[in-house]
Amino acid sequence: MKDFLLTLHASTGCDTVLSPYRKGKIAPFIKVHTDKHLRKMLCVFNNPQASADVVADAGKAFFISTRCMDQKIMETQAAYVYVKTIAKQPVHARFNLAILSPAYTATRDHSLRVIHQVQEWCGVKMDPLYWGWKIVNGCLRPIPSSKNAPPQDILQFVFCSCTNDCERSCECHRISLKYSTKYMYCAGHGCSNRDVEDDEDMD
Repeated sequence: MKDFLLTLHASTGCDTVLSPYRKGKIAPFIKVHTDKHLRKMLCVFNNPQASADVVADAGKAFFISTRCMDQKIMETQAAYVYVKTIAKQPVHARFNLAILSPAYTATRDHSLRVIHQVQEWCGVKMDPLYWGWKIVNGCLRPIPSSKNAPPQDILQFVFCSCTNDCERSCECHRISLKYSTKYMYCAGHGCSNRDVEDDEDMD
């Protein structure tokens, strides 16, 4: 098990890699300890030459295995949990989106950050921009997902009613949705949440 401790620690949350919501370290450790096939797949994270696709597939297998999910329903699991949960809640109750299973693109980026961190601990330098990170205001930030959670046609109907700058209390800011010319309630050019591409289109 010593060959997988770094991978397990990074996958379940460490100082630089976020942990899955309300998922601890004990259950994944037991699963890896008892599953020989899963341990074989996790060897990928010890290989600095592994491709991103191979790492993503290993991370997906780890995610599915530790949650006792069927690989075929991974993309529909979130919808199933959502419907099952709201059926037990009153209409006025708030739903915590964090309890939903992440999409494959999110688990892929998470897996890339895991191997990057594992190799950092082993003294191997890897370019973080190729392994699940991006630069925001001169600092490294994790890529939540390379794919929008809701469909684009639904996002077009989401907008805030801010009359000044869109700050932390802004609904668009909370869901990482940039201001667009379609959202006429926003302050517009003075908004710090404005999409750069949208500005270029107007010019």
